[in-house]
Amino acid sequence: MSTPLTLDALRERWVDLVTGRQQISAEPEAYAAGIQSRDDRVDTDLARLDPRQNQVFGDLDLAADPDVTATYDRFERIAVAWATPGSRHHDNEQTLTALVTGLREANRIVYRAGQEPFGNWWTWQIGCPKALSTSMAILHDVLPEADLAAYAAAIDHFLPDPWLNVWGNRPQTGANRVDTCQAVIVRALAVPDPEKIRHAVAGLPETWDTVITHDGFYADGSFIQHGTVPYAGTYGTVWLIGIARIIALLADSDHLPGGLADSLAARVADSFAPWVFNGQLSDAVSGRGVSRYAAQGDVRATALIEAMLLLSRGVSESYADHWRGLCQGWIATNRAYGSDILDGATVTRTALVRELLDSGVAPIDLPTGPRLYAAMDRLTHRGQGWSVTLSMCSPRIAWYECGNGENNLAVQTGQGMTELHLDSDPQQFLDGFWATFDITAPAGTTVDHTPLPPRTEGEWANSMPPAEWAGGTLLAEEALAGQHLVGPGGTGLRARRTWWFQPRGWLSLAADVHTESGAAVSTVVEHRKVVPGTSLIVDGEVVTEATVANPRWAHLAGVGGYIFLAPASLRAGVAERTGSWRDNHHSGPTEGLRRSYATLQLDHTGHETAAWLFLPGVGQAQTAAAAASPGVTILRNDATGQAARSGDTLALNGWAALECDCVAIDRAASLLLRRGDQWELAVSDPTQQAERLEVAVQGRFELAAPDGRVTDEGVTVETSAQQTRLRITTTGRAGSPATITLRPLP
Repeated sequence: MSTPLTLDALRERWVDLVTGRQQISAEPEAYAAGIQSRDDRVDTDLARLDPRQNQVFGDLDLAADPDVTATYDRFERIAVAWATPGSRHHDNEQTLTALVTGLREANRIVYRAGQEPFGNWWTWQIGCPKALSTSMAILHDVLPEADLAAYAAAIDHFLPDPWLNVWGNRPQTGANRVDTCQAVIVRALAVPDPEKIRHAVAGLPETWDTVITHDGFYADGSFIQHGTVPYAGTYGTVWLIGIARIIALLADSDHLPGGLADSLAARVADSFAPWVFNGQLSDAVSGRGVSRYAAQGDVRATALIEAMLLLSRGVSESYADHWRGLCQGWIATNRAYGSDILDGATVTRTALVRELLDSGVAPIDLPTGPRLYAAMDRLTHRGQGWSVTLSMCSPRIAWYECGNGENNLAVQTGQGMTELHLDSDPQQFLDGFWATFDITAPAGTTVDHTPLPPRTEGEWANSMPPAEWAGGTLLAEEALAGQHLVGPGGTGLRARRTWWFQPRGWLSLAADVHTESGAAVSTVVEHRKVVPGTSLIVDGEVVTEATVANPRWAHLAGVGGYIFLAPASLRAGVAERTGSWRDNHHSGPTEGLRRSYATLQLDHTGHETAAWLFLPGVGQAQTAAAAASPGVTILRNDATGQAARSGDTLALNGWAALECDCVAIDRAASLLLRRGDQWELAVSDPTQQAERLEVAVQGRFELAAPDGRVTDEGVTVETSAQQTRLRITTTGRAGSPATITLRPLP
């Protein structure tokens, strides 16, 4: 029987985790570049250290709360360097003296017991205590006991309970809860307090419990932070890396309940992995993080990879093997276009990645098909060689999030923005995309062209559109999504949008499009970064700038074909755009960037509808042929319903009770119906408000499961001479579809 790990042993393990000193000692040359990179930053930090009456670093003002956090971040970085073998600061007396003096001064000036907090609560309950507690653990054996006690008292003052935001008088949730628990656990290792550790660990499982409102994980895999923002790509990854580090810290100790890691493993499969495309963690679930120059999709993915690899050490082999295979594939994809996860990597990340690369684990791809995240108004669909994401908003999900000077211009991105990822174009959403694309009219959206000011609808995603619904349904390899669009900024823009995703591409519909502003309104078919000289063709003619009445088709070289299925006025062009990261982020680089974009916009002057089919990857000849025989029929596209038929499948988004083709619905619904020897029906309540809905299908049927077993769970059936009426309980489904198999009766 193994000896229980002491708090001292766990504290040393934490220092191992944050410095990587065990790996460095075994193979110092492998980590020299990472150590050098950190040392360069520490040199700069130490050069700025200038303790005075009201500051510690000469360039940081301790009367500004972001600078308080930055002060403690620098101390943590210096402490890590001091404890890292191979660093020029390792065990350096001058570095240690600067640390001890600086921490003492910062405690005297601002982060101390009894100090009234100011500014953002995050500074006091997460930013400072996370960094300070790690510095305390590293310096435990060299700091005077009085200093350790003072720093512990400061953390206890600002963070008396990691479960609570004491100034907001509300529970801490999601990534924030994990951060506060980590801070308290490490503080309780530096100044021993087993009860604090127990309480913090007990607060962790709640962060991955299934929720039905506000922050956290939902049954369909959605992850929400700040109450209304899909955030797996930033806050979610912070949550995962935090959990992974805590589990790695406490593994095999009395403080970690058995099976804890496996209990959260499903979250990785449902909430994170599906959002990685071409080795990049999607913008669609990254909130205001899309505006950060140094944290684009490939960088966000490296953080996810690190978290998954670290967590894989504590989960069952079945999970671990699958995760390692996924990570192997993502790393290889990134390296193929010049984004190497080891460039500038920390020692910890380097060790995890080297272990994976040396393992010989084969890369794994995620399967094709759709994923609907009804709880956060998002959808993904993977095809062969392409993937797409769809971003919507509703009375539950905000238009967008801005705050802290980030993402102030992105209010249109929740209005149906589609991001097409092509295996042949992996850098589409890197290489300056978010600095140069037309953020007022993203691909897929319907927009009013009234200029809107920064921070339209306010900061921190507290404003949602007063729309009817956004949602959808899934059936095998197909997905249907719909959004009642209410434009931001009080323009009076309204529209009804539908997207039908299939293995070959997707159909887009717009109806009931109008505005009260008097400005022009457009639906954006395409707005894509292209190589200068890329050919854009409309009805067989190359265009650089043109307006085309009632086009039949368009083709963008290297991207695919667009089949127009309704009368329209199309503006098409390829043009250079300029912009900088500073335009949408307070501290982004000011350098002006130039990129070429191909744009297709349908203007709604005289046209309240739009319909087109997009076929990714097809050539010009295939596009022209598809225009002659598109394989899809629009059945209706109006304010009451939007419906189409392709082969044996019917897609219907009903905005109210209606009859269409062979079905009738008694209220708003999203429905896919596939005819065959047995009929398959997938239907949802996208409003997430109804207790039930009714679907009437022409013909006589009984309920049957695919294996022939009769089932009536949540569904009742009533058959007459001419039709079958289904009553479906939708309470508790949270917008997820009910899937029903119908067997024809004689």
